[in-house]
Amino acid sequence: MPLVRNRLDCCICIEEQTQDAVCALLDVFGSIQNAHRNELVIPCASFHSCSFEQSERPRLYANHQGGYRVRCPFCSHNIASEFSKSVHKWRNGGDFLMTCSTCKERFPLSNAQGSPPFAFSRAAIILHDVELAEVGDCWHARFIEEMGSYQAIFRRVG
Repeated sequence: MPLVRNRLDCCICIEEQTQDAVCALLDVFGSIQNAHRNELVIPCASFHSCSFEQSERPRLYANHQGGYRVRCPFCSHNIASEFSKSVHKWRNGGDFLMTCSTCKERFPLSNAQGSPPFAFSRAAIILHDVELAEVGDCWHARFIEEMGSYQAIFRRVG
C-alpha cells in the first residue's frame, strides 16, 4: 500500500536559466521571506518555511510521489519510460536530449510535457508545507514582473 504523503511543497522555478534570472529569483525569495515574517499576503495562502536552492546544472523539480505521465511535445506519445531513462543518462553525464521512439523527433528533456507538470531549473524557491496548490494572483503578477516566465511545481513529500 502506498504511503500517504501529508505535506505539499511548491517549487517556484525559473524558466530562463541565466544568472540574471537567478538573481531575480533570489530577490523574490527575499520578498517572500519578508511577507512571511510580517504576516502579509504570501503565495499559496500559507506555508511553514521557505528555502532557496541553486546549482550549477539544472535539477528536476517534480512530484515524485505516485508517478507522472510524460508526453512527446511533437506527437503526444507517452514517453514516460524513455524520459526516465534519458534523465538517468543525463544525470550520469549524458546529453540533455532525448528521442521519441514513435515520431523519432529529438528534443531537450525540458521540452517533454509532464502531467503533473515538472521543470528543470538551476534555481528554485521552495515553499514548504503550503496550504493551497495555487500561487495566488498578486504573487503570480509579481513573479512575472520580476522574473519573467516561471513554473510553480507542486510536489507531495512525506
